[in-house]
Amino acid sequence: MTNPTLFVGIDVAKTKFDVALLNAEGKYRSKVFPNTPVGHQQFLEWLTRHDAQEAHL
Repeated sequence: MTNPTLFVGIDVAKTKFDVALLNAEGKYRSKVFPNTPVGHQQFLEWLTRHDAQEAHL
């Protein structure tokens, strides 16, 4: 069985970035992160929690 392709949309602004993930069940997950090195790390951790490290961004 192959893993479905996951997609993440990103809207980047000066102080924050919004992300939306379409997961394997067809449900959307979204979150806002600060556009800082800490926020980038939080985003990577969020992707890991949602098992989306291989997602198309």
